Amino acid sequence: EIVFSKELLESVKLILQKSKDLKPSQYYEKFVNENDEIIAREKGRLGFENDNKDENKKTKQDTAFEAKLKKMMKNQYYMMFQK
Repeated sequence: EIVFSKELLESVKLILQKSKDLKPSQYYEKFVNENDEIIAREKGRLGFENDNKDENKKTKQDTAFEAKLKKMMKNQYYMMFQK
């Protein structure tokens, strides 16, 4: 089981709070673009340093880390904006 750090969770919550008009997939893109250092640290902490897409292959399949991060962000989104 992957347990994300408090730093990463707080960063995700900040992105969600700052931009309330985006869809979950847009939050993910924005987060990844703005937080590459935090993501790299988290990958290292969790042992996913080598969990990268093969740049030579044009694959749309997420890595294990990306899949978990997307799921966590989607859950945070629905917990924050559920009405």
